[in-house]
Amino acid sequence: MRALLRRAAGAIFGAKKTVVPSPAPAPRAADPKTFELAADQVRYTPDAAKLPESSKDIPNDDKQVVGQDDALKAIRFGLEMKPDHYNLFVAGADGGGRAMAVRRILSEIAPTMKTPNDLVAATNFADKDVPVVLEFAPGKGAAFADGVEGFVENLKERLPARLQSGSAAQKKQALMDKVQAAAAKLQADFDAKIASIRLVGGKFGVHVKASQTSKGIQIALAVAFAGAPLTQQDVGAKVAAGAFTAAEFAQAQAELAEKKGGILEEYQVMLRASLQMTQKVQGLIEQIDAQAVAAVVTEHANELAQAVVNGPATAADKAFQKRAQERDAELNEALQLFGRQKFGSFTVAVKAGMGQDGPVVAAVPAFEGVPLTDAKAVAALIEAGKFTRKQYEEAAAEIAKKAKAIQDKMAEFVAATRKEQEALQAKKPKAGPEAHRAVAYIQSMAQFAASNYKIFLGPIKETDDESGLKPVPGSRPLDPADFFRVSVLVDNARQKGAPVVFEQNPTYENLFGAADANDRSMIIPSVGLVKTAGPGGPTLKAGAFLKANGGFLVLSAMDALKNPAVWPALMRAVRSGQAEIAEGGLLGVASMKGDIYQVPGKVKVVLIGSPMVQMLLAKHDEDFVANFQSVAQFQPTIKITEEAVGGFLNFLKHAVVGSAGEVLDMTRGAMGRVLEQAARLADSNKQFTSQFGALYGLLQEATYWAQKSGRDMIQASDVDTALTAKSDREDVHYQRMRELYQKNVFRVDTEGSAVGQINGLAVMGSHGVQMRITFVASPGAPGIVSVDKDAGRTGPDFNKALGNEYGFLMNEFGQKKALRAQIRVSYEQNYGGIDGDSSTSTTLYGILSALSGVPISQKFAVTGSADQFGNVQAIGGVNEKIEGFFALCNHRGLTGDQGVIIPKTNVGNLQLSPEVAQAIKDGRFHIYAVDTVAQGMEILTGVAYQTIKEKAAARLDDMGKPDPTTKPGPGSNYTRP
Repeated sequence: MRALLRRAAGAIFGAKKTVVPSPAPAPRAADPKTFELAADQVRYTPDAAKLPESSKDIPNDDKQVVGQDDALKAIRFGLEMKPDHYNLFVAGADGGGRAMAVRRILSEIAPTMKTPNDLVAATNFADKDVPVVLEFAPGKGAAFADGVEGFVENLKERLPARLQSGSAAQKKQALMDKVQAAAAKLQADFDAKIASIRLVGGKFGVHVKASQTSKGIQIALAVAFAGAPLTQQDVGAKVAAGAFTAAEFAQAQAELAEKKGGILEEYQVMLRASLQMTQKVQGLIEQIDAQAVAAVVTEHANELAQAVVNGPATAADKAFQKRAQERDAELNEALQLFGRQKFGSFTVAVKAGMGQDGPVVAAVPAFEGVPLTDAKAVAALIEAGKFTRKQYEEAAAEIAKKAKAIQDKMAEFVAATRKEQEALQAKKPKAGPEAHRAVAYIQSMAQFAASNYKIFLGPIKETDDESGLKPVPGSRPLDPADFFRVSVLVDNARQKGAPVVFEQNPTYENLFGAADANDRSMIIPSVGLVKTAGPGGPTLKAGAFLKANGGFLVLSAMDALKNPAVWPALMRAVRSGQAEIAEGGLLGVASMKGDIYQVPGKVKVVLIGSPMVQMLLAKHDEDFVANFQSVAQFQPTIKITEEAVGGFLNFLKHAVVGSAGEVLDMTRGAMGRVLEQAARLADSNKQFTSQFGALYGLLQEATYWAQKSGRDMIQASDVDTALTAKSDREDVHYQRMRELYQKNVFRVDTEGSAVGQINGLAVMGSHGVQMRITFVASPGAPGIVSVDKDAGRTGPDFNKALGNEYGFLMNEFGQKKALRAQIRVSYEQNYGGIDGDSSTSTTLYGILSALSGVPISQKFAVTGSADQFGNVQAIGGVNEKIEGFFALCNHRGLTGDQGVIIPKTNVGNLQLSPEVAQAIKDGRFHIYAVDTVAQGMEILTGVAYQTIKEKAAARLDDMGKPDPTTKPGPGSNYTRP
């Protein structure tokens, strides 16, 4: 019945059943495993099966540059660009293969280029203080210098002999004989006139005596008796003997006094005539000497010019000379046979030479050794019955016929020789303007030598009688070679293509050379020692810049900047195309006393340096900007590929082969560990470092430890020992810090949970350290207060991060109402400075915990930058930071749930130690990679971010309610504007 009533009531009133909705499920935190990294994500390990058994099995191929394709293209572009201002800067880290790459590409480019000319500096005979710079075909510069030396030596040897013998000497002697005969006749005529003068009726004569004094020729007249001059004693004796009386002698003196003027005038006439004749003859002798000198000088100058233009004899030249000599020998033999031949009663008088129209062979009959060239003489001999006219004419006709045959043969030989010479000359390159300039210089040198030929004839006088200038006792006397200075600046005799000069020590002298003024030390009485300019001017010595003329100069930018005076001079040389050679080198530049000599040089300069140096130069040096318009940037890392692995194996092979025993061969395991370290140096599991130099040092140290253990090959354990030992040597301070953390003197919790406390990570040296960061949230002036910033221990990047952190809070909680909370942040036990933004996410986690009251698990350490929207951003030193926290946890005992939270964008930077990677593989340690602060917060707390956010918002709302009992707190050091 009751059931029926209930059904009836329901039907009448239409009652509905009320459904109470169940509460929504509470938000749940994401599973941390979603963000956890596997062991193969935290470390690159090469495939051992693809590595050779040992480094002995690696082919010894040429050195390779891998992973730098863009840089190699840029290098080639810069080296092949022709304009002067496209010099090249190759930027990259030390040990990255920059120099090897430049050397490799230059080895391909330079040999295909033209070999540049030699450069020679020589005495300028117009202005000895400014040397002449000459160009010669490659290899001819040294030949020119040797030729000038031979030119001087030949003149020293031949000129004295030429002037003192031969036809020149004969002509001079003939002139001197004429002069002496004429002088003797003048003297005889004068003597006869003197002898004709009689005094006192012929009883006395006149005696004339001429003597040379410092004032000139002095003439003394005396009364003579019996042909001899009378002295005062002679007069007394003669008077006593009755030869003449005193009165007669007095009269003779009086008559001589009257005639003295006429006698002296006669003597002066004779003297002037003799002097004029001597001067005339001396002029003729000088002309003879000048002609003889000119002939000798011209001969040797022509030889030098011929060598400069045509160069050393080639095989073809020698073959041609041999054929010409054979033809000459054949003609000479024919002429000699002809000259010995008889034609009846006649022999032959023959002469051969070159006429205006070609070769000429002139031959006439000779009788009894006398050439019959005069018709009257022939007629007289016929008249005398020596021979008949018919005999003469037949002989003459036969001789003419024979001479014509030889002349035709001679003409044939001359034509053939000339044709071959022209063909040979046509095959040789035509002399360029540099050869013409060299020939012009040789002509000026010959003119100087001919005009100053006396320097070749004996000791050269340096003393100046007027000033008293004279050489220092014991100094080397002047030599003719001192007047002819030649400096071979660049010798490209052995160069094939353009030169490539790597200057390892670019001092001023090494780069630009130096000049020697060749001054002579002289003495001036009452003044002392003085320097006088050498007669041939300065000698120049080239440096690397000029040696690279026509090619490439490669040097370190930093070395050029560090060496005194080098950088400004290098920029001037690049800008002007002229090297500055300073007298005395760097000392002359510094003292500003030496002369500067500019020598043209077309050089492409390649500077190798760091990106920082390139950037600073580009910003501050206008010359650099204008003239180094090619830049090649070497990347600090190389993508890990099979090609890259092959390149590193090639490097390992060359490290062993080229080390002369400093690097041992390696096992497969050792090579694998080196490759892993190459990735670690790049802070990557996707990239290798490009700094091969750092790896070479590792190989040397691993060799040391292998040898200490008595091994002849490097094993993986030796590489590990080398790495550990290096770390222990270089980070002694860290060892002390690690002990303080292990003993918890520096407090860091690795277990339990806490509100407003988190483990941050930092890097000290090459190691990671932990830092406990605490947070307090309370009502007060809104903002974030950094205790460390108040203490003046923070840097600009850290301070910027404070702004990002407050921006995050405003974005999350301050969109509709103002924030009224003050959060105080302290990096506990921090006694040094703090900078960087890598703890931004860490700080946000701590702030959220302090605001929400949700505890953070202390088994984690955290690192990561963050933006104002809570996106977690990459940081540096991720491997060191993880390993530092792992070391602390491992020391205290791994619990199996400890780990580190990192930015997801840093996963590619992970190259953790084998120990950490193994712990991750075994599940004893964990790495979590997150994109957002929300993800990290859920891992740290195990609480959904939405819940944390709601609790934080509620707390902020409570702080925003006015409380009349609350006094304003201290202002924040980052508050909302």
